[in-house]
Amino acid sequence: MSTTKGGRRHHVNGRTNGKTAAAPVATLDPEPVVLPAPAATGDAGAPAAPAEAVGETASGVTAVTEGLAPTTAPAAPATPTTVATGELPDGTTGEGTTEGEGTGTLPEEKTPGTHAPQSERIRRYLVRSDDQLYGLASAPEPVATLLAAYRITPERVAGVRGQYDATQLTVSDRREAMAHEATAVRDLQRAYLVADAGYGAFRQVVRTIYPDPVRDLDAHRALGLDLPAPKSIPLFVDMGREAMRAAQSEPYATQLAAVGFDEEGIAGTLALFDAVDALYQARLAAGHAAVEATKVRNAAVDGLRVAMRQLQAEVKAMLRAHPEVSAPSGF
Repeated sequence: MSTTKGGRRHHVNGRTNGKTAAAPVATLDPEPVVLPAPAATGDAGAPAAPAEAVGETASGVTAVTEGLAPTTAPAAPATPTTVATGELPDGTTGEGTTEGEGTGTLPEEKTPGTHAPQSERIRRYLVRSDDQLYGLASAPEPVATLLAAYRITPERVAGVRGQYDATQLTVSDRREAMAHEATAVRDLQRAYLVADAGYGAFRQVVRTIYPDPVRDLDAHRALGLDLPAPKSIPLFVDMGREAMRAAQSEPYATQLAAVGFDEEGIAGTLALFDAVDALYQARLAAGHAAVEATKVRNAAVDGLRVAMRQLQAEVKAMLRAHPEVSAPSGF
C-alpha cells in the first residue's frame, strides 16, 4: 500500500503471507503427520541488531521469526503445522496406508500455516525513516540553512533516500523468495503423496505374488518388500527406484505383468519417484534462495540504519544549538 504525503510516497510493505505447505505425509490416513524441520532458512549476519532469529515453524524450510530486537516469543499455534523437509515421520511405512495400503486415496490436505511474515519492526522502522527523510527534504527556512551547516545537504538527503528505496526493493525480493519457497514445498508434498500411494499399491500387489518371506526370500529382498520406508525423502526415492528397477528384471517382470504391473506400469511408478526427486531439488534451491534474500534484506536494513543514525545525531546537534527553531517533521 502506498500513501502520498506532500508530493512524496510512503512505501508500506504488506505482510508476506508465504503459505507453508503441509509436509509430505507418509500414510494415506486422513491426518497428515507432522515432520521435523530441516536446516533453518534463517538469518545470518545481521550485525547491528539481530534482524531475525530462525524458528522452526511451517515453511517448508523453516520459518524466519523476525525482529530487530529480542521480543517475547509468540504463543504456540493450537494446531501443529507441517513441513516438507525430506524427513518422514515416525511410523511411516511408505506404503500408502497402514490398513488397506495402495488404495490410491490421498489424505485431505491441511491448510498451510502462516509462515515468516515480514518483520513488523522492520516495516515500522522503514516507515519512520521515510517520514524523517521527507521532513529533511521539505524543511523550510531557516531550518534548511541550519541543516546544511550541519552537513545535511539536499544531495546527502537524496543519497540516503536512494538507499531507502534500495532497501525497500530487498524487502520485496525477500517476500517473493518466500512465496516461491512455499510453492516448492507444496508441490513436493503433493508429488510425495502420489508416489507414496503408487508405491504402496505396488508393494501390496507384489505381496500377493510372493506371500512367504522365507520361500520367496529372493523376491522380498530384491523388491524391498520387508523394508520400512526411510524417514527421508531422498532415501525414500532411492529405495523406490531400486525396487522398480528390480521389478523390470526377470523373473519378476513376467510375474508382475500377469497381475497388471507390466513394463509400462512399472515405468510409470518409477516416473513418480523421478518427479519427487526433481521437486525435492527445487525445494532445496528455493529454500536457499529465501535464506540469501533474507541476508540481503538484513544487510540493507543495517546499512540504512547507520545512515539514518548519522542524520538523526546531526539533527539533534543542530536543535541543541538552535532551540529557537522547530525540528523537521518526522523528528
